[in-house]
Amino acid sequence: MTKLFAFCFVACLLFSVSVSTAQDNASFEGIWKIDIAKTDFGSDPPLKSLIVTMSKVAPNSLSTRANGVDASGKRFSHSWVGPADGSMHPFKQEGGQQSVRIDGNVLIRHGETPDGSTFDARATLSADGNTLTEEMTFKSKDGKEEKGKTVMHRVTKNEKKPGA
Repeated sequence: MTKLFAFCFVACLLFSVSVSTAQDNASFEGIWKIDIAKTDFGSDPPLKSLIVTMSKVAPNSLSTRANGVDASGKRFSHSWVGPADGSMHPFKQEGGQQSVRIDGNVLIRHGETPDGSTFDARATLSADGNTLTEEMTFKSKDGKEEKGKTVMHRVTKNEKKPGA
């Protein structure tokens, strides 16, 4: 599993939980589009696109679907379902697993990939509820560490739904 895959899941899964902020009742649920210019992909080439759809499937269970195009133009799709209780649960497609938990208005994730690499991430929602920012640390199986940042914006009701 590549660092790019872990990055894509970082972008996807950080947004999969509903939480209230101190200032409003903004939610991570909805459709989100990556801001490529503001995202730091580390040493990987930037994605061409990424759209993430998040929803609750039960009071403490989350569902996410990510569709995108990588730097080489290849389409990808990923999904994940699991609780936000800090326990590890598998990714649907490429294997590996992650845990998700909420600490106030911060979403904290830890992931392990089949090749032995790991990632840790902390995501926050902007005060207006329309921008998500996640700081991520990826560690390869040989211990090399790299940092990245994902920025996504909420797709409004007036925008054309991705893929439509």
